[in-house]
Amino acid sequence: MDLYSGRYIAILYEFFVSKQTFLTSEELAENLKCSSRTIKEDIKSLNAYLRQELIGFIESIPGRGYQLIIEDQGRGNQLKLMIERSYEFFFDKDVGRIKLRIFILKKILAVPSLEYADLLDEVHLTQSALRRDFDWIREFLQSYDLKLKVVNDAIQVKGSELQRRKAMLEAFCDNYYGLDDALLVKEFNSLFYEDDQEYENIRHAFLNILRPEQIVINDLSTKKLSAYICLAKRRNAANCRLSAFTDEEIDETEKLYEYSVVQKIFNDPLIAAGKWYDENEVIAFTRMLLTHRDIDLSRHRDVETIPPVYLLKASQNLQSTLDCLKNTVWQELFASELFASFERDFLSIVLLLTLRHRMDSNKEIQLVIYSKYENYNFTPLALELTRVFIYHLSSVMNCSVNVMNLSIIPSVFEYILKQVNYEYHRQNIAVVSTAGRIVAGYIANDLNKKFSRYIQSLAVLNLYEMRSLNFDDFDCVICDKNDYYKRYPIKFVAYTSMTSLAQDDLYGKVFKSGYDRHILDFMKRITKITEDVVSDNFNALVKCICFRHAAESKLTELENAILWKNSLISYVKRQCLIIFCDISHTKKEFIEFYRVSKFAKYAIVVSIDYGYDLSKIKLINSILDRLIENDGYFDLMLSDTSAAYDQLFDDIIENQS
Repeated sequence: MDLYSGRYIAILYEFFVSKQTFLTSEELAENLKCSSRTIKEDIKSLNAYLRQELIGFIESIPGRGYQLIIEDQGRGNQLKLMIERSYEFFFDKDVGRIKLRIFILKKILAVPSLEYADLLDEVHLTQSALRRDFDWIREFLQSYDLKLKVVNDAIQVKGSELQRRKAMLEAFCDNYYGLDDALLVKEFNSLFYEDDQEYENIRHAFLNILRPEQIVINDLSTKKLSAYICLAKRRNAANCRLSAFTDEEIDETEKLYEYSVVQKIFNDPLIAAGKWYDENEVIAFTRMLLTHRDIDLSRHRDVETIPPVYLLKASQNLQSTLDCLKNTVWQELFASELFASFERDFLSIVLLLTLRHRMDSNKEIQLVIYSKYENYNFTPLALELTRVFIYHLSSVMNCSVNVMNLSIIPSVFEYILKQVNYEYHRQNIAVVSTAGRIVAGYIANDLNKKFSRYIQSLAVLNLYEMRSLNFDDFDCVICDKNDYYKRYPIKFVAYTSMTSLAQDDLYGKVFKSGYDRHILDFMKRITKITEDVVSDNFNALVKCICFRHAAESKLTELENAILWKNSLISYVKRQCLIIFCDISHTKKEFIEFYRVSKFAKYAIVVSIDYGYDLSKIKLINSILDRLIENDGYFDLMLSDTSAAYDQLFDDIIENQS
C-alpha cells in the first residue's frame, strides 16, 4: 500500500489534528471533497496498513463515526510525525501530480540529456498528458534562470552550473522532509552522496565550525547548505565547474564577514577531502551563506557583521515602500505608532530581500519551506497586508519576490493586529445594596477584581443615596434586588449574592454592551448576497467580479491586481475564496457573498476603505476570519445577514472576555 496517496495522508492528518474524538465519513468527505463511499473504502485500506504495521486501527462506532485507536504509542508517534511532514509538504496539492513532477524534474536534472521516449515509457504517460506537468517544470527552472530544451527528441536543461546546482538543491526536497520513499530517484540522489552517513558527517563538520561564529541560520538552511557541499564535491569530480565571477563580485564578496567563515569551513579536513574546490567555489558558497542567514537587527552581532552599505540600501527600500503605502487605503496602519514600533523587524526582512537581490535572486521557487503553509492559518487581512506590502516593495526594488520564501511577513502582520484592542467604552458603574454601603463595597471590590479592564469608575451607594444620583454619569447600576429600582431612568442589573457574580453573567448583562458596534452596522449595510455563481476556475470568477464591480476604465487594472496578488498568496483558503479589491478600482465599498461551484464552496469579495482606526480594522478582520473557519456562519449569512453578523460579533467579543 502506498501511504503517500493524497487522501490517505489527509484522512490520517484529520484524525491526528482533530479536537473531536470521532469523525464521520460525511465530515471527512466534506473536508476532502470526495464521496462518503470513497472515504469508507479508504478507511478499509488504511486499517489494513495500520494493522500490518502493528500501529493500531480505525474503529467504526455506529451513530458516532470513526475513531483512530493507537495500540503502539511509539509507532503511532512515528506515523504522526511522518503524516504531519507529508501533509505540510503536499498540503492541498494533488499528491500524485506533485510526486510525478518532482520525479520528472529529478530525472531531467540527473543527466545532461534525457531521451523523451524513455521518460514517457517510465511514467507510462503520453506527451500530451504531461503538458501541464512540463509547464510546471519549465516555470520552476525559469525561476532559476534555466531553460528547458528539447533537442533531437532529448530533454536538456540549459544554464549556468551554479544555477543548475541551486535547482538541484531544491529538487532534493525529500531529503529535508524525510520523504525519501515518496520521491526517491536513485540516480539523482547519488549525485549528492551514496549514503546518509556521508551527508551527516559533512553537516556535523559544517555546524561545528558555524556555531562559534556570529552567524545564525535556520535548520532548513543547515540541511540545504550541507547538501550543497556534498553536491559541489561530486560535480567538481565530474568536471562540472563553476564559471568565474567578475573582479567586482570577487572584491565585494571577499570583504564579507562570511568569507572568512567559509574559508574555515572549506579548510576542514572532512569537507576539504579530495581538494575539490577553487576560489570560485569559495565565493559562491560565501554568497549563499549570506543569503541564508536568519537576520534579526535587534541582535548587535547581526548589525555588526552586515556591511553598512547593505543596511543603508535596505533602509531606503523600506522607506520608499512605506511612503507608497502611506498613500493607499492602508495609511491608517502604516502611518501608526504601532507599526513604527515594528519597523526594525521589517527592516530585517527587507535587508534579507536586498541581499538576495544583490547576491542571488528573490524569484526562485522553493519546494520546501518549513511552516510555509502556516499562511493558511493566518487571518485574511494579515495575508492581504502581506500581498500589498510585497506588491509595493517589488515595485521599489524592481524585482520579483516569491513571498512563499518569506512566511515571516504575514507572521509579523498577524502579531501587529494582535496588539490592537477592540474599541471599548469602559463602563461607569454604581453599586447599590439594600444591606448598606459595606455590602455594596464588597460587591464593588469583587467586580473590580474580575472586570477591572471594563470599568472606568465604581461608585458605592446605599438605597437612600440613589435619590441624588446623576444618572447621566453612569452606564449601569448593579444592585441586589431589581424591584426596588424600577422607577429610576437607568439600566439596573441584579446580582443574586456576593458569591454568585460568575453565575449571574454580569459580563453579558453589563460589560459586553461596551464594545463598539458601529463598524458591524456598517458591514451590514454594505453586504450583498448574490445568486450562486458557476465558474470553472479562479480566473473566470475574477472576470465576473471585475465586470460587476470595476469602476469606469478600471476593469483591466482591477483584474490584473487581483490576479497578481493571488499569484503571491492564493486567495483560496481551505474551501473558501476571499478576494480583496482595491477601492481605487471599484470606487465603492461592499462585501459580497457567493456560493461557488467546482474549485471552492464559497466566495467573499471585499472592497473597503481601510481608513478607519485600527480597532475597527481588527474587527473586520476577525469577522472575515470566523466566516472562513465556520461554514455555519456562511450559511446563516446567506439566509439572515443581520443575525449572522450579530452572532459573529458575539462570538468574537466573548472570546475576548
